[in-house]
Amino acid sequence: MQHLLQRIASVDDLTEILTALEGHFKELFEQHRAGVVRWLVDACLRLKTGHAVVVKALQKAVGINNPKWDKTFVSSFFVFGTPNNNAISPMNCAILESLMSFPFELMGRTVDSFLAIDPPELVLYACDPTASRVIEAFMSSTTFNSHVKHKLIDCFIGSFVSLALHQFGSFVIEKLFLQANKTRRIAIAAELAGAEERLGRAKAGRMLLTKFKIPMFKRAQHVWEEQMRVNQKVHFFSYFLPFQLGVIYVFGLLLLMHDLRQRRFSRS
Repeated sequence: MQHLLQRIASVDDLTEILTALEGHFKELFEQHRAGVVRWLVDACLRLKTGHAVVVKALQKAVGINNPKWDKTFVSSFFVFGTPNNNAISPMNCAILESLMSFPFELMGRTVDSFLAIDPPELVLYACDPTASRVIEAFMSSTTFNSHVKHKLIDCFIGSFVSLALHQFGSFVIEKLFLQANKTRRIAIAAELAGAEERLGRAKAGRMLLTKFKIPMFKRAQHVWEEQMRVNQKVHFFSYFLPFQLGVIYVFGLLLLMHDLRQRRFSRS
């Protein structure tokens, strides 16, 4: 089945398979065939269809019948299908990671359930080798807006030092910092600055002290703020410049082809 899903090339074929399987997601997890669901989710991403059906089927599988009021989907799905539902499932994390690329208009209830997780539990996920990737995917999502990303950052206020000290949490805090606005970046830097000595004794902590320029923040915050502003602009242009150059290149080719056609017509 997984090989079949990998080879699906048409929307009609995917729709047919979704129709056949959407009511059986729970059985697939119980039979330890979560990989089928994962490839189905990835097929929906690849073919840009079926997103709403998959989200609803996943919610139903974990027993969420009214996602508007029941905001436990994400926390339940992290452990769904594991013995006694008390261990984080790497396969489920991979599925959640893919869901973070679904269209935002279909993910509102899922995002709400993510933001409803208690902060201490979120910190545990952020320090887990697979669950942390889901949080990173949330922050890196190109479909989620800054508003919901800032809400997630706020859930970690008071826990930035704990993240910075951890091997995987340190990667999460980098994503948080990258997506934070000025106020939130200052909040992150202030927490880390207050624990500079403690962070300096840990490898992950030392790296973040350097990357976020925390000594400069403590010495001259106004200089640090200006440096962060410049860095953010550099990041913005480095992200969009390849796309802009590609557009210019294609536009140039079109102009060249148009010019060649005009010359041929003029000769004839």
